[in-house]
Amino acid sequence: GCWLGGLGHDDGGLRFNDFPCDDTSGVTEYLCSSNRWDQTPPPAPPAPPSPPRLPPSLPPPPAAPHFATCSEWCTAGKSCTDGEKVISIGRRSVSVFCIFDGWRGVDTQQVTGLRTSKADQPNSCPEGTAIWVPRTQALLAAVWAKWGRVAGTVGVYGVADGCGDPVYGCTAGAMNSDNEAQAAHWTTVGPLTGQPASPWFLRAQRYSEPNGDYNAGCWLGGLGHDDGGLRFNDYPCSPWDGPDSYLCSTNQWEVAPPPSAPSPPSPPPQSPPPPSAPPPPAVTSCDALAHGAPSGHYLGTFKGSEPIPIYCDMERAGGGWTLLLTQTSPTDNFPGGVMPFGQMLNADSPALEQPYARDWTDSGVGLLPQEGDEFMIVNGATSEHVRMVLEEWCGGGGWYASGGCGGRGGHPGYGRGPVFDSAGAAVQGTWFMNGCSNAGGCSAAADTVAFSQADDHAHCSSGYGGGAWPPQFCWGDGHTNDPGPISYFFRPALSPPPSTPSPPPPSPPPPSPPPQPPQLQAPPPPCSDEPQLLGSYVDKPERAMRTYIGAGHELASCAAACHGYALAALQYFGECHCENDWAHASRYGEAPYCGPRGGSWCNYMYRLNGCAAAPPSAITSPSLPLPPSPPPPLPSSPPSEPPTSPPPSPPSAVAAPLSHPPVTPPSQPPAKPPSRPPATPPSRPPVTPPSPPPPPSPPPSPP
Repeated sequence: GCWLGGLGHDDGGLRFNDFPCDDTSGVTEYLCSSNRWDQTPPPAPPAPPSPPRLPPSLPPPPAAPHFATCSEWCTAGKSCTDGEKVISIGRRSVSVFCIFDGWRGVDTQQVTGLRTSKADQPNSCPEGTAIWVPRTQALLAAVWAKWGRVAGTVGVYGVADGCGDPVYGCTAGAMNSDNEAQAAHWTTVGPLTGQPASPWFLRAQRYSEPNGDYNAGCWLGGLGHDDGGLRFNDYPCSPWDGPDSYLCSTNQWEVAPPPSAPSPPSPPPQSPPPPSAPPPPAVTSCDALAHGAPSGHYLGTFKGSEPIPIYCDMERAGGGWTLLLTQTSPTDNFPGGVMPFGQMLNADSPALEQPYARDWTDSGVGLLPQEGDEFMIVNGATSEHVRMVLEEWCGGGGWYASGGCGGRGGHPGYGRGPVFDSAGAAVQGTWFMNGCSNAGGCSAAADTVAFSQADDHAHCSSGYGGGAWPPQFCWGDGHTNDPGPISYFFRPALSPPPSTPSPPPPSPPPPSPPPQPPQLQAPPPPCSDEPQLLGSYVDKPERAMRTYIGAGHELASCAAACHGYALAALQYFGECHCENDWAHASRYGEAPYCGPRGGSWCNYMYRLNGCAAAPPSAITSPSLPLPPSPPPPLPSSPPSEPPTSPPPSPPSAVAAPLSHPPVTPPSQPPAKPPSRPPATPPSRPPVTPPSPPPPPSPPPSPP
């Protein structure tokens, strides 16, 4: 019953060994198949109909400013500090971490995927990259300081079994390419990406390795780093004992800096070009994308940083969500127990189906959550989600705290706030965003984050979405069912648009015309064809507008759905609400601008005065004072009595911005519960419009 151990392939077929197996000698990676085999080919199916023409695709996001290599960032861009930068690999713009030794830079990116133990064995490095090669002692030290143990897998290998020259190589000479004996036996993967094999560096002095128990092509097992360089072992490798997480690089290396380009000749004078259009605004987060943008990959800028690849979910819970983290295992995506929001893993490839992490702390992107921001956890197996509206953020700029927000005794506590399920219903209880760590005593520490009711650390019996009890994830009211993958998203709270400068003072008014008989301004026309914008108004759980239609509306569809009502409003990116009573609709006062599709607890309100917007029977005359009757004809002789006093001024009351008074439509449907949970709206005192000016003075009496 044992498998035959496959050792390789040649022209004759599979090279194998029928060794006796046991429960510990099997493989962890293998191919699966239905193993279907048809004796004859099936009949050809009819040709499918031509697919419909696809709509034109959206233009790609703007390309990030970048240089071709890390070294060029220094020589041409004058940016020679270690950090994330965008370079060109093939025809792609890729975000990498550049590390410099003088003007030379090496690009690095951590990848988790296939296990690799030999130079001729497949790995998961992206196209145009290979296992990283340390070129100098300074670069080796700097890369190890940044990435740690994952930097110990290096692209240096032997061209033959053993260790080479026992007199000047092996353990007798320094392990670097400056030693001719070592350079004759060892080489690198540099040529795989069109780069030189040398220089390479592992140690500055002789060392106890390589001692010769080595098979050609195997990676040298990195054990650690000290002042002399890499501590390693040239052990004989096997296909299943290599690492599955390693650094990839183009291994670009230039012998000398590129010469400065000669100055071009001065062009002949030309007429000045027309002013160019201003560049489009940078996307600071996914919620800043235009309404209707699809879910997918974009370039984002945070706190003035260079653009980085991000993934935006524009569909769940109103859209505008930025992907922070995807985990496919509670324990195996990162080495040891770590805080996952500060890691770097496949950072150039944010995705929902493979591991992804980026350093969002103040040592990386610098994202700082605050009250009103939202986190969302998504179950990749069921597409369920659960979200939290922050009432308090305890993690600070480093995204880690213990002693608040559900973290005690070394366990991380990030924040707290109400939690809502996929249907938008509030989940009862007090909720924390927290985790479970080795520092707090979890024997099998998980790297995950959960929404939990436990006030000391996250565990499945008190959680709802996210979290883990190794080796499984948790989901849904304490159930452990290993759904995976689990993805974490972030959306900032809505903010008002920037204020515009005040207009200049108006010019002095022209001279007053001759006095006219007293008149009041005529009321607005009783109807028009378009809804009239009234502005942004605060809403609360008690609801200012009492009839709820549904979500996913634009202005036109909401106005049609509110047929028979005086007012319509869009809230929370397309929820449609209707109302007749202006006093009720504006009861909570004005709100900061929340956009044409509304915002969180903000009604973007319109008056429906269209001729077809409400049946005539439902509208009565406006409650405005009528204009005075025209004065009688002037007598031919002076009047025997003094002239009558002018009509009284209209009362100083605030007129509702409607062309008709509030009415109650017949058979008004009951209010539907909202599609999203309550949250505390931004407080802002109601604004009282100024009283209307008094009417002009009466005309003088006739002589």
